[in-house]
Amino acid sequence: VGMVNVLLKAFPMSIESWRRTPLHNKVIGGAEKSAHLDGIAVDLIADDLKQLLPAALKARELGFSGIEIDFEDYHLHVDMKERTFPWHVVTFGKQEISLNEYLSLHQQVNL
Repeated sequence: VGMVNVLLKAFPMSIESWRRTPLHNKVIGGAEKSAHLDGIAVDLIADDLKQLLPAALKARELGFSGIEIDFEDYHLHVDMKERTFPWHVVTFGKQEISLNEYLSLHQQVNL
């Protein structure tokens, strides 16, 4: 909760989903082992598309193990699921690239 509050203080966004019941998770098509079921994942909606990348970088700095940016839906997913390696991705429809790869491409475009 504390890390989410720090993130929201820096980047005001709306909370779309936090803890889910198994039934609600199934109805909305959530992953079978979703971190939302344990209350350790939060989906945020940005008012401004330009918030997503800086907010994701702040989430990485705060130590979230899972981060997903979905620019199509103005959506940022963050979680604290135990993983061997962090899952930090950017999705474009059904395509997914790592956040680091996206940053590298983004930097090349802005040169």
